[in-house]
Amino acid sequence: MVEMKEIPALLAEGVTIRFGDEALPVLSNVSFRIEQGERVALIGLNGSGKSTLLAALVGLMPIEGGRIEVLGTPLEASSVEDIRQMVGFLFSVPDDQILFPRVIDDVAFTLIQRGFSPVAARLKAQEVLERLGVMDQASRPPDELSHGQRLRVALAGAIVADPPLLLLDEPSSGLDPVGRQSLIQTLLELPSTMLVATHDLGFAARTCTRYLMLENGAIVEEGQDFSAVDRRWGIVAEARQ
Repeated sequence: MVEMKEIPALLAEGVTIRFGDEALPVLSNVSFRIEQGERVALIGLNGSGKSTLLAALVGLMPIEGGRIEVLGTPLEASSVEDIRQMVGFLFSVPDDQILFPRVIDDVAFTLIQRGFSPVAARLKAQEVLERLGVMDQASRPPDELSHGQRLRVALAGAIVADPPLLLLDEPSSGLDPVGRQSLIQTLLELPSTMLVATHDLGFAARTCTRYLMLENGAIVEEGQDFSAVDRRWGIVAEARQ
């Protein structure tokens, strides 16, 4: 019997995605393995395919070829809902996943869907909002919040069910330095395996231990030395604080 710790959190083999009849694929033969407990950055410039890959990993984007496994479960039409139960997903635009007229109801909804009573779901939602520093916004409409506050609410919804895997799409985008530092600290405290799509190299270096680099829909490099990405992009490396 294979021990659970030997099963990767994420496995992609030859994943290829094409939009419609376009000649060139959006993702081409993408393969990687992420072990349980790892925090891995998915590095790439705008248009490299990061968001498309994250969406494909939870069945939000059909693949033309290859295969995906999440915690040992092959991604198929019959398993996609089970896989989504294991994954916390943060969209690049928080408004895309905040649906309810009050913050507390939005965060609690994930738990109610999974069988929690409304009272228990609200209590857990309050705990997570408190941890993320937005409990004082719990009764407010999300559209009255700042971008940073909405991001934390969306993150609360992604982590409230304690998923073993988190997929985060540009989580530091639009944050001020204080909000960015707070997010880094929050992510470092979470036990979940993470794949973090970003082009913020300083953020990636402080939250992740290694990276996968996407260019034109293909993984072209991986490693632990984030300064190698600076050199590849031909920019001056920022201080890694």
